[in-house]
Amino acid sequence: MCRSDMSNESSLRILVVEDESNLRALFRDTLEFLGYEVIICSNAENAIRLAYELHPSLVFTDVVISGISGFKLCRLLKTDKKTKDIFVVMVSALSREVDFEMSIQVGADDYLTKPVRLESIKQVLRNTISPFMKTANWAMRIGA
Repeated sequence: MCRSDMSNESSLRILVVEDESNLRALFRDTLEFLGYEVIICSNAENAIRLAYELHPSLVFTDVVISGISGFKLCRLLKTDKKTKDIFVVMVSALSREVDFEMSIQVGADDYLTKPVRLESIKQVLRNTISPFMKTANWAMRIGA
């Protein structure tokens, strides 16, 4: 299942990969409230296709999703020249040190633990997207 909510062509595009429908809705509603264009998806295969087609600025992916794991999805995105510049944030109910370390190893830009709170999402956006928006490279990332 995938759904794209194209609210504003000038807004930044975020892909959410989550197999639980209530969490997909939470991310979608939260990110749209914050002014982002949101694409939701429930599995890694569709996420890869959407990343190639729509080139989002950021991907929030659950660690445990159908198909390949979120870790493998992150590694694929970060090692492909077409998607390597997309920010990837791992989201998991697992708060073990080994999972955090694995996120770093596969190239994730940040890590969130469930339950996800609004302030945590805002902090991730400040840590990833906001600093990059101030550079000349940002215009290339959003197709300007």
